[in-house]
Amino acid sequence: MEPKRFLDFLFSKKSMWFWGAFAFSTMTPIIFDTIRNNAGFLFIRYIISIIFLLYLPGFSFRRSLFIDSNFSFFERLVLDVVMSLLIVPTVGFILNYTPWGISEYSSTYGLSIVIRLLLIASVFRAYIAQGEYI
Repeated sequence: MEPKRFLDFLFSKKSMWFWGAFAFSTMTPIIFDTIRNNAGFLFIRYIISIIFLLYLPGFSFRRSLFIDSNFSFFERLVLDVVMSLLIVPTVGFILNYTPWGISEYSSTYGLSIVIRLLLIASVFRAYIAQGEYI
């Protein structure tokens, strides 16, 4: 049975990808602040940074563009990385003209906000499109 309301869809199993990506994009700035220069956790910070910069922006943008895509795993991965390589410099370019400028904090929090906005748009598009594929 398909969820009728948006909140029902948001808390159904069909939107688990949204909660995972949303939690990751929310926790990344917090993790960056807590493991600043601790040498023991520096490798974990690098792994989280690669996922946060090279995968998550493109993932959220691709999910908002292509709701029911028939791409293979490799095609999705390439699309996510290439779209991330376009979104991250754009966020930096926009931050350059704000009063905060380009710093570690403004870049991390700005990109996190953009990712979360794209995820909200993509889950809403998935909710709207669920009636079209029934």
